[in-house]
Amino acid sequence: MSEYRFEGITYTGKQVYGIVKADRLKDARTKAKLLSVTKRFNLNKTLPQRLFVYKAQKGIDKLINGEQRAFTKEEVHRALEKLGHKVLNIYPKMLDFRMKPPTSDIVTFVRVSADLMREKLHFNEILQLLVNDIENYTL
Repeated sequence: MSEYRFEGITYTGKQVYGIVKADRLKDARTKAKLLSVTKRFNLNKTLPQRLFVYKAQKGIDKLINGEQRAFTKEEVHRALEKLGHKVLNIYPKMLDFRMKPPTSDIVTFVRVSADLMREKLHFNEILQLLVNDIENYTL
C-alpha cells in the first residue's frame, strides 16, 4: 500500500493537507474526495510518494549518492539543505520495484531477534547488530 498526500483549501481560505494510504492513485483520489466532502474543503491535488535519487556534497567531502522517499523534489532539496549538504542533482527514480524479501530471510531475522531478546539485549541494540549482518536491501 502506497502513501498519497492530498492538498486543498477550506471555504475560509485555510490550507488543508493530509496523507491517505491506498493501492492505486485512483483509490487515493476517491478517499481524498470523500474526506473533502465530509470535512468541507476543496480538493486541489493528490500526490503519490515517490523515490528520488540525489547527489549531494557536504563541505569539501566526497560526493554522496542516495535515495529518499518524498512527495516532491523540493522536499528532498530542503531536507538535504537542512543537513548542511550542497545539492548537486535530484531526479525521480523511474523504476521503483518493491520486492518482498524472501521468507527464509524473514524467518532468520525473527529467529535471531528472538534469541538475542532471550539474552536480555535491548531491541534497538539487536536492530543495530542485524543491520550490519543482513544483506537484503528490502528487509
